[in-house]
Amino acid sequence: MERGLVIGHVEELNWIIYFRSKMRVVDDERELYFVFSLSHISPAFWVLAFGYALSSAAFLAEAFLRSILKLRACGLAGVCTLIIKFVIPIVFIMN
Repeated sequence: MERGLVIGHVEELNWIIYFRSKMRVVDDERELYFVFSLSHISPAFWVLAFGYALSSAAFLAEAFLRSILKLRACGLAGVCTLIIKFVIPIVFIMN
C-alpha cells in the first residue's frame, strides 16, 4: 500500500500522541518498580509439592498392587520364591 510522506508522518504523530496520553506520570520513584518476592510464587510451589505427593502416592499404590497381584497369581510358590530372593539375603547382610 502506498501512502504519502505527510500521511505517514501524521499517522505516526497520532500514535505517539495516543501512547503518551496513556502513559502514567509517577511522582514517587518507589511506584515505578514492582518488587517480586517469594510470596508471589509460593502458590506455584504448593501446586508442585501437591503434584509430587500425588505422583508418589500413585507410584506406591501401583507397586503395592502389583506385588499383591503377583502373590495371588503365584500362590504359595511365589511367596517362597520372594522369601528366598529377598528376605534371606537381607538377613545375611544384616548379620
